[in-house]
Amino acid sequence: MKKYIILFIILIILLILALLFTVVIPMSHKKLAVNAAVLNGPTAIGATPLMQNNDNGTSANNYNFTICSTPDDVVGKITNGEVDIAAIPTNLAAALSNKTNGDIEVLGINTLSVLYILDSTGTVNSMSDLSGKTIYVSGQGAVPEYVIRFILDTENIENVNIQYVTDHAALASMAVSGKAPICMLPEPFVSTVLSKDADFQLKINISDEWNKATQIKYGKAAELPMGVIVARKEFLQNNAKAVDDFMTEYSNSVNYANNNIADTANLAVKYGIMTDASIAAKAIPNCAITWITGSDVKNYLMSFFDVLYNLEPNSIGGTIPGDGFYYTK
Repeated sequence: MKKYIILFIILIILLILALLFTVVIPMSHKKLAVNAAVLNGPTAIGATPLMQNNDNGTSANNYNFTICSTPDDVVGKITNGEVDIAAIPTNLAAALSNKTNGDIEVLGINTLSVLYILDSTGTVNSMSDLSGKTIYVSGQGAVPEYVIRFILDTENIENVNIQYVTDHAALASMAVSGKAPICMLPEPFVSTVLSKDADFQLKINISDEWNKATQIKYGKAAELPMGVIVARKEFLQNNAKAVDDFMTEYSNSVNYANNNIADTANLAVKYGIMTDASIAAKAIPNCAITWITGSDVKNYLMSFFDVLYNLEPNSIGGTIPGDGFYYTK
């Protein structure tokens, strides 16, 4: 009789173990697949620690990251549903929301001002020195174009020939080859140019000029929120936990990137964002990588959208987005 009792107990234990392996353990390891796109630059660098965690299997979601060269690439992917979450220029987020009747919401601001004017001619020390000259700018139809136009208009600087280049990497190559002696670029491309051509010097921090121009125009200096992370509303509605997990993980990723520069520089090389870790390490402190969420997002963006709307309404899709544009839990 005792033998049967022991066998019965063993059978019960085996059944419990079977249930654990078939139900509990798989459920604890189940992750939602999240397709995300970031731009080659500060947003991509800020996401590299998360990419590493994802590759190591320690992230809360199962991320499929795509690194895009131009904002149009990202916009195309999110409008056709190819990606769920994307980093795009701030003005394009507003334009996309208007174009899709509010199907895009902004989760947070991930990049502040990263723009600088470089000069290899030795003739540019201030914005007024651009009068009568040609400056090459990457980002037509995006934040860089409207920023430089606003600053020039506000400071009454005329006769500036702005030549637009398709993307940041292309302009950096032009600068190094001598085809763009005066140019406006974001980090990390600024550090790339400075490291490859000793004739170039960093002359103007656009953040300072933006602050000055907004002070002149509106009587109050404003921040320059250049990039945001957006998500499709359908994805937000159906995957609230995955979105919350992403926001937490992205915040941790940004903090790690800013506080562990050498390691993040190596990650930037690993994921093909930069080719030289030493250059990446110089660039990261000037990349203005951040993660601003909650009510601060609206405060920052409303001021920015007001500037853009008065300058060029089409830059944000014709109207300033309403409250539905801002993600709330």
